[in-house]
Amino acid sequence: FEGVEEALARIGGKAYAISALSQATAAAVDRGDVPSVPSAIAKYHCTTMGREVVSDMMDVIGGKGIILGPRNFAGRAWQAAPIGVTVEGANIMTRSLLIFGQGAILCHPWVMKEMQAAQDPDTRRGLEEFDQSLFGHIRFGISN
Repeated sequence: FEGVEEALARIGGKAYAISALSQATAAAVDRGDVPSVPSAIAKYHCTTMGREVVSDMMDVIGGKGIILGPRNFAGRAWQAAPIGVTVEGANIMTRSLLIFGQGAILCHPWVMKEMQAAQDPDTRRGLEEFDQSLFGHIRFGISN
């Protein structure tokens, strides 16, 4: 029965991780942060782990989980598992666009400054700040 124990251990560990991750993200919102990248990372990992938990659950309970009926506690979870990874953007898009795209913009020393300067309503100041940021970006690229 080690196989069942192994699956139950994964279910318990992932349930704990999902709970901790959602609480950490909610704490950032409570602090007044707008954690777009951390919440995208949380969504990606929580939905992926949730899907794996449902898969392990079905492995443990076997055929009982497939036949829908009043005593089946797992069938609807199995049917709903793909919804979490496709609603509000598929996990592939979340990983590609939100996590890497926004993460690269926010962590880069010059890209955000360039974008803010380009949107400055004071065009003269925006142009000066953009030039400084652009040349800083070029120096940064050459120095790497």
